[in-house]
Amino acid sequence: MMIDMHTFKTFLLILRKNIPSIMVYTGISIALIFMISSSNAEDVENKYKGTEIPFTIIDRDGGEFGDTIKEYLSKKNDYKECKDDIDNLRNNIFYRNVYYVLIIPEGYEDAVLSGKTMELENMKVKDSALGYYVDLEVNQFMTAFRSYIAAGYDMDNALESTLKSLDEDVKVTMSDTQKDEGYNRSYYYYGIIPYIFISVIMAAVGPVYIAFNKMDVRRRINCSADRFRKRNLCLLLSTMLVGVFAWLLFNLMPIIIYHNDMSSVKILFNLLNTFCMAAVAMSLAFMFGNLANSNNIFQGMVNVVSMGLAFIGGVFVPLEVLSNNMLKLSKITPTYWYVVANNAIVDIADLDSRKVFSGMGMQLLFTAAILGISMVVIKKFRTRD
Repeated sequence: MMIDMHTFKTFLLILRKNIPSIMVYTGISIALIFMISSSNAEDVENKYKGTEIPFTIIDRDGGEFGDTIKEYLSKKNDYKECKDDIDNLRNNIFYRNVYYVLIIPEGYEDAVLSGKTMELENMKVKDSALGYYVDLEVNQFMTAFRSYIAAGYDMDNALESTLKSLDEDVKVTMSDTQKDEGYNRSYYYYGIIPYIFISVIMAAVGPVYIAFNKMDVRRRINCSADRFRKRNLCLLLSTMLVGVFAWLLFNLMPIIIYHNDMSSVKILFNLLNTFCMAAVAMSLAFMFGNLANSNNIFQGMVNVVSMGLAFIGGVFVPLEVLSNNMLKLSKITPTYWYVVANNAIVDIADLDSRKVFSGMGMQLLFTAAILGISMVVIKKFRTRD
């Protein structure tokens, strides 16, 4: 069957008139995808860096114990000087100037050395994890300190030994494989691709379908020598042309920018997976393009379809945090299978090819199903006209 060149030229003509809006939409999408990938991809070396929590110590005993625990807590947190006044301390906690207040009661050192029980006091932001984290550090210090006191150490030696025993930090390092092939910027870039493909491709070809879907235009085509099926085939192929261009554009950028983060094998699998997703986006554009007869209706379809599939299919919300019922629902979306394949491609050193190819295969099955439904819908519209 020969391609209807008249329809193809009309498609390109309408597309060319909408190039400015398409460029704006594409530019926003590019900015969005790089912003999300950069914000999500933390530096691997700094991923496990601790948070400095503002705290203060009210030392009513004035002994060496207060100076030592202050030195210990200040290594990982931010010490703030505060007055020993209950209202002042409450205000500082309320305004989050400090998250934790440690109070050492008067006579604490003498009580410890004489074997008496005297507990430290504290104040912290209610229901705040930061305050409880400092609490854990204090308990860690006190456990070691009491052990040395129970072993017969005097105050000075007990405090010195406690600092030494707690002075060993665990250094977390990532292997080269994890750095190169882990959850880096390229992973988050490709993670958002389904939303970008669906929204960009549908928005690009939408005005063309709306022009062809006008009632008088459809009736003229029905009365012309051009066959309806031939026209739809031409529109589908033209949509595929736009989809292939988007696929090339959004794959070329990460290959250039993130080439150090990806091996050649990983690039190949990303190309295949994104092509399957582009095929899904083309079929969705073809189906909903034939359903809409106004720009407002089509824009609503674009937003609902792109956002809906992104949220349900695990693009915006990680699959790991979805409930079991939501996971069952997400499996009937093509974006879910893209995400499954994308997650498998991340671990390229231990690649699960079954997950990758099954994910790609399911996307192609969705493409075929959507196109089949489209043909039924188009035939129904043609019969009605």
